[in-house]
Amino acid sequence: MMAKRFVTAAVTVLAGLSGGCNPPQAINPAHAQLASPPRTISVYQLAGRLGLQVVRNGRTFALLRGPANTVTIYPEPGPTVYVNGRRVSFAGPVRATDSTIFLSASAVDMIRRSLRPKPPPAVAPVAPTPPPRHVVVIDAGHGGRDPGAIATTGMFEKDVVLPIAQKVRQMLAADNVRVVMTRGDDRFIELNDRAAIANRARADLFVSIHANADIG
Repeated sequence: MMAKRFVTAAVTVLAGLSGGCNPPQAINPAHAQLASPPRTISVYQLAGRLGLQVVRNGRTFALLRGPANTVTIYPEPGPTVYVNGRRVSFAGPVRATDSTIFLSASAVDMIRRSLRPKPPPAVAPVAPTPPPRHVVVIDAGHGGRDPGAIATTGMFEKDVVLPIAQKVRQMLAADNVRVVMTRGDDRFIELNDRAAIANRARADLFVSIHANADIG
């Protein structure tokens, strides 16, 4: 009894090593111990070699199924095998018993050639790359000790352009633009320092806002 079990286990391992369109499936030990007639295999061994699962098995027909393939075996009238609905011709007998169906071992390769390749694993969708966020430097002209142009009303250019620059900043920020101000209050900044601010920010655009004076 011990020797018989050892031989059966060896047959199971060899069945698992045989290649196919789908990875070999593990065979239930109880099914593997079914005594096969000479040069035949059971539908369970066939399923294991082809990477399929036995869905139905009886005297009238057996149904094997996998991710991309369906194999139906009819022992009578006349041995017939269908792979994905198409009849496959093969040599050798098909024998049905009360417990399972057996077919010629030579049928394995013939059936395998008719199988469809296993579908590739689904690829997870890739999130779209967000558009780059642009950087704009807004330079309110003059400031501090530099009033800029002076209107006849006494209004300074530096006081006119600052609120304009702040309004432009709000509008651009609402469109997801990163805004850098050279000045946010009444202060004097050298021209070279204004350019340096833009360079440090890696600005895509530098906007300098000025206003002309009406001197009458």
